[in-house]
Amino acid sequence: MLVDGLGTIVGACFGSYYSTTVYIGHPIHKALGARRGFSVFNGILYFILLLSGMFAWLYNVLPACASGSILVFVGLLLGRQAFEETPPRHYP
Repeated sequence: MLVDGLGTIVGACFGSYYSTTVYIGHPIHKALGARRGFSVFNGILYFILLLSGMFAWLYNVLPACASGSILVFVGLLLGRQAFEETPPRHYP
């Protein structure tokens, strides 16, 4: 968790408003066939975007409603996965 937190802090210092932490949706990527190469590719891509200043540009170009709707969609997917993976006896 420390590495995830530090990665998020470094990304924020370079203008990224999305966290770089590992989230609950990771099993979805594995189910789709993602392996180590997927993580390495994402790391390289984010590093390039970070050094080029593209995160700040994307923040200015994308309207708030677009990034907000993406976050809501991802949140719904994560909620669905949480209910699928959790035994019904733990439901509220």
